[in-house]
Amino acid sequence: MQVQTSGGTAVASNHVPVTLTLGGGGNLGGTATRNTDATGQATFNNLTIDAAGTGKLFTASASGIGAGLASAVSGSFAITNVVVVVTNTLPVITQIQTTPAGIVIRGNSGPASSVYRVVNSADVTLARSQWNVVATNAFDSAGNFACTNPFSLGTGAKFFCLLLGGQLNAAPTITTQPQNQSVSVSNVASFSVVASGTAPLAYKWYFNTNTPLANATNSSFTLLSAQFTNAGSYSVIVTNAYGSVTSTIATLTVSAALTNYARFNLMGFGQNTTGGGVIADTDPAYAKVTNALDLAKAVFAFNKTGGIKVIEIMNDLDLGWNEIGTAVQTLGSSPFSAHNPPKLHPRLLTTGVTKMDIKYKNGGLTIFSANGATIRHCTFNIKSTHNIIVRNLKFDEMWEWDESSKGGYDGNDWDYIDLANGGNAYNVWIDHCTFTKSYDGIVDFKAGSTNVTLSWCKYTGDDGATNPNSFVWQQINSLESNKNSYAFYGFLRNNGFSTTNIVTIIQGHDKTHLMGSNDKDPNNVNLSATFHHLWMKNTWDRAVPRLRAGNVHDFNNYVDDTDALAAKRLRDAVQASMNSSSSNTLQNTYSFNPPLNGSISTEGGAVLVEKCVYIDCLYPLRNNQTAPSDPTYTGKILGSDVIYQMDSTVVRGNSTDPGSPLGPFQAPIIAFSWNPGSGAPGGVLPYTYTPDDPSQLQGIVTSPTSGAGAGILTWNKTNWLNTSY
Repeated sequence: MQVQTSGGTAVASNHVPVTLTLGGGGNLGGTATRNTDATGQATFNNLTIDAAGTGKLFTASASGIGAGLASAVSGSFAITNVVVVVTNTLPVITQIQTTPAGIVIRGNSGPASSVYRVVNSADVTLARSQWNVVATNAFDSAGNFACTNPFSLGTGAKFFCLLLGGQLNAAPTITTQPQNQSVSVSNVASFSVVASGTAPLAYKWYFNTNTPLANATNSSFTLLSAQFTNAGSYSVIVTNAYGSVTSTIATLTVSAALTNYARFNLMGFGQNTTGGGVIADTDPAYAKVTNALDLAKAVFAFNKTGGIKVIEIMNDLDLGWNEIGTAVQTLGSSPFSAHNPPKLHPRLLTTGVTKMDIKYKNGGLTIFSANGATIRHCTFNIKSTHNIIVRNLKFDEMWEWDESSKGGYDGNDWDYIDLANGGNAYNVWIDHCTFTKSYDGIVDFKAGSTNVTLSWCKYTGDDGATNPNSFVWQQINSLESNKNSYAFYGFLRNNGFSTTNIVTIIQGHDKTHLMGSNDKDPNNVNLSATFHHLWMKNTWDRAVPRLRAGNVHDFNNYVDDTDALAAKRLRDAVQASMNSSSSNTLQNTYSFNPPLNGSISTEGGAVLVEKCVYIDCLYPLRNNQTAPSDPTYTGKILGSDVIYQMDSTVVRGNSTDPGSPLGPFQAPIIAFSWNPGSGAPGGVLPYTYTPDDPSQLQGIVTSPTSGAGAGILTWNKTNWLNTSY
């Protein structure tokens, strides 16, 4: 600010007072009067204006050096954003008024529109946290308050105080409903609810709708030893002074005690796997992990010296690259690395995807959860190691729509578990895990994967048919917002496929297990695996697996492709309504057609499929996937005592029976025999086993208390460390 005469001559006089005033509305804060310096200039800073708007201007006036000075007006300006800093937020009680109905408290100087609580006590020396909350309200926009809730008189002296914060008076609402439970008799069953609303909240649990449960007045209810008579429906009513709410019904299923533990023995090609052994959870080699950093440190300790033998996953873990945090990303020799970056799924674009290397050369590690915790956004890469056990974990959220390879799902290479991707892996047991839909494989076996057993695992695909916010639906809704920007997706949407059609078709998982990543790799001869008691729902291909050389033994697997067949027929019906050009494009350009393949043996591999069930699978057994006329691409495959159902037709028998629908039909059949160089010396399986009758298999693997999948078995957690019972 330069002080001048009316003629425009600078006034080079020191200490001339100059005052600014604000025009256009609002209050001017800060020091609005400054003295000039020796050049006649006055500088103003740190001024504030508390009201937004246009047409603002400053007026400067100088005084104290005689006549000839006039006020000056600045140019007009606008204020678009105002930040108000409140320096006095301590509320003051200005009036306490008694009325026939009680007491009214009024005051001011509170934070505008914020919540406050009125508390009282007969003992002023008590900590404020121990005073009684008698009302909860909000200050008005000017910070005034008037607590008009009446308080009872005649109860002796009371001291009153206002505390900032709290929640406005509200009836209870339930944010997390109680969940269904399935337990075996004499085990613990627990229900819980999460509710919000003005405290205090009261809880009352009920059995079979209207029978109140004794002493069940907390947010959770636990039966320490559930009996058959406890089976039924459970609900809770949550109340406070402002209302009540009733939860949804949760069902408790109580089944017979689990006695046949021996069926969960480790068997098959992976029979010699030891994992980390049976050690106490107080042992220094036993790590309990609750977050990504815990897991990174535990796996690092294993990878470096084998110092950790058992890792117990205590809760769900989100392990995407953007979720694990810089402490994990920058950890020296961190087992985590960024996986191939997501391209389209909105959730994965936020979280990223990781790969976790498990690789101690001397091996010996068990990773498990006692409660069936979930691992999200991460590939377990087991390489250059042996004696590895993974049990009772759910793997989730590793899929996105594939534009880059037009539905071939060949771009991201996201598998839930990789074996021998970077070094041989042998003696591996994967047991009681649940796998949702992934981008590529569920568990993929590279050429150096030897002596592996997968048992009692559940394959679910996506739940888009029943969940409008499923992982697949999240992706489709994102694509739909700009559908014509995506050639593959846009083609489907512009040629008769609705969003529901697409979700219904794509929700099944495509490629379950590939054994041998490269055609005619001489190291594929080392592949050997046993798959038993798997429950596979809505799988498109490789159930199980697709084998390139080596040996595979399948027994007691339950493959239910009912939904996958319905999806294929839906896809075919939409294609039939297309014009010939679009139909050819769908058929020849894009991969959007469930093949419904079961077990596949190629390149001299040997697969025995024994006492399994296949429902609505078009090709239960295949012996060539590449060139049917070239016998070097043909494998050996035999079905023994298999139940096969296609629609309403059911057959039971061997693939060698005359007229058997099991197949294989792709190439001339090569008589079955085990490959001696692939873990079957003398052409004989190196283990014994007792398979279940396939007619009982559905009830066995789908049992809610003793079937396949994570979080099913309720037993002492040390059982997860055992390999025999």
